[in-house]
Amino acid sequence: MKLFTVGPVQMDPAVLEAGARPLPYFRTAEFSEQMLQMETQFLRLLNAPPESRAVFMTASGTGAMEAAVTSILNPERDKALVIDGGSFGHRFAELCELYHIPYVALELPFAADLTEELLLPYQEAGFTALLMQQSETSLGKRYDMEAAARFCRHEGLYLIVDAVSSFLCDPLDMTACGADVILTASQKALALSPGLSLLALSPRIIAERLTDQPPRCFYLSLSRALENMKRGQTPFTPALSVLQQLAYRLQQLDQLGLQSELKQRESLALYFRQQIRQLPGLLIPDYTLSNSLTPLLTGSMNAYDLFVDLKDHTGLVVTPNGGPFAHKLLRVGHMGDLKKTDYDDLIQALSQRLA
Repeated sequence: MKLFTVGPVQMDPAVLEAGARPLPYFRTAEFSEQMLQMETQFLRLLNAPPESRAVFMTASGTGAMEAAVTSILNPERDKALVIDGGSFGHRFAELCELYHIPYVALELPFAADLTEELLLPYQEAGFTALLMQQSETSLGKRYDMEAAARFCRHEGLYLIVDAVSSFLCDPLDMTACGADVILTASQKALALSPGLSLLALSPRIIAERLTDQPPRCFYLSLSRALENMKRGQTPFTPALSVLQQLAYRLQQLDQLGLQSELKQRESLALYFRQQIRQLPGLLIPDYTLSNSLTPLLTGSMNAYDLFVDLKDHTGLVVTPNGGPFAHKLLRVGHMGDLKKTDYDDLIQALSQRLA
């Protein structure tokens, strides 16, 4: 079986081996030293500003989103602008609703990109934070981070970025975009097992929202996680096997370099899209695409039936969609241990079914 999914992804055998090693006891100086080293490596990949910190939480990407909303935003003093352009943007809106954070959703139509013009009506409207994805995973749509950053600087807003599917696929510079929180998860382009979320925190957000402020959530408290991370620890038992994989992967990225990783994702995405455009019956939407995945509109074919057919008869697993696009759109990931020859196999299987 070969995974072209957008999480979990096809994993490098060496990463799997790292996670299969015997688990260490973690309340030790050695474990703390490794955690602090991984924090430094992760922040370096994001070009985080000096004095930034990172925390690793045993949770999915949604857990990281919930941690950001509950730890940073307050119902009595905040008003959030949420970019709602798909399932995961809508999840930020749902979290604000659940925790009684006043918010307004900027709802993006399917074909629309996020532009500076779309943000203009929300100027001087009392917002304190902008919540957004860098890439909306449900559609593979990449948002304009520069436009969002300019809007936040002009309005003085906190910028909270879900980079779950875009980290290591699309360029992301925490210092340049002025993000206060960037969150991601282990099972996407890091290509680890699921179960770990990583959050980078700016000095501003630490000083203004995560210091001397009582937590509103026990397990997902960023202030509690941050306090423990100062000594290289976690408040609760972490996903140790995934942390072992992370240690290996970050060392690998140190050796290969961030730009090499980004070019590899871009190269796979461009290669696949070039081949797909030669096939009848499948369309790639016209909006700005992330390198993390390619969305495929299946036209008269039922997308979910095509997913099942590929999985059951070829062992090639793409990503189905939910909601209104369940029968209209498939997603093909460009993360994990995949090569161009793997995409040749997928193209051949698709062409046989489109003939």
